[in-house]
Amino acid sequence: MSVRPDHSNRESWGECILNLFYTHLGEPIWGSSYIVPNHSHLVQVMAFDDVFGGCRAFCSFGLSNYAELLGEVSEVVLPVTTGWEVSPEILIFALTQIITRVEKIGWGITVQFREEFPDFVKDYQKVALYLALPDNFPKDFRQIRCDGELVQLYHAFFLTEAEYKLKLREGASRLEDTLQKCGPDVFDLSRKSCL
Repeated sequence: MSVRPDHSNRESWGECILNLFYTHLGEPIWGSSYIVPNHSHLVQVMAFDDVFGGCRAFCSFGLSNYAELLGEVSEVVLPVTTGWEVSPEILIFALTQIITRVEKIGWGITVQFREEFPDFVKDYQKVALYLALPDNFPKDFRQIRCDGELVQLYHAFFLTEAEYKLKLREGASRLEDTLQKCGPDVFDLSRKSCL
């Protein structure tokens, strides 16, 4: 007999996650709530300024309400150096796609947005949002234990067309190996492709 994790402590997870964000990122400068089609829980995106070396970090809040559907308690952090007007919209688009496709969230998930945000693609030559483990975040800002449940943070960053195709063709490990060898600042939205 398997025991299913208890995902009923949503309120205490929220307090715990907010505390993590406030401790590491400071006060949010902006926030907005989004309705996920055909679902009862809102997902918020909050913006924190001047983090990770001058970036603005867009953080999901409320994704943890979908823990049972997505397979774990998690939130997503998207730090970027520019593109601040559209980046939160792309983040919520990607999260909505993951939720509505009933896809288990995790390392290597990639959501393409070429058709939905053509101006962004043209301006920055990025076509997809990729979820990675937050290895380049501070050690105590990667995972947190809330009421006995592990909350996983994911680092979202943008991929170029060539990087996206590599991920589709050869998988997440190959993509991350290539990025590591190339050494780009994935926070930098205007970075060149590694391929």
